Amino acid sequence: MNHKEYRANFSKKVCEYITERFLSNFSRHDNIKSQNDYAKAVGLTSSTIGKIPKEKNYSIPLSTLASILKFENIEMDKFFGDFKKYCENERN
Repeated sequence: MNHKEYRANFSKKVCEYITERFLSNFSRHDNIKSQNDYAKAVGLTSSTIGKIPKEKNYSIPLSTLASILKFENIEMDKFFGDFKKYCENERN
């Protein structure tokens, strides 16, 4: 896999993981019922949040990831540790 393919695959996997972990079930937050509510709470636009699960080749900016993690109260190292486990489980 060349560098460009690796980067695209990495971004795709990060978006899949974010979608599964944060965007597929809003019920863990009392006042969030929709993608629009989530985007507003995170401090991003709904269209930005919408790109994560929908755009095939979306390369999520680090600033977007940081905003989501800040809202979810998750440190970057914890996120990537969990992401690594997610990727390892997918391979098995």
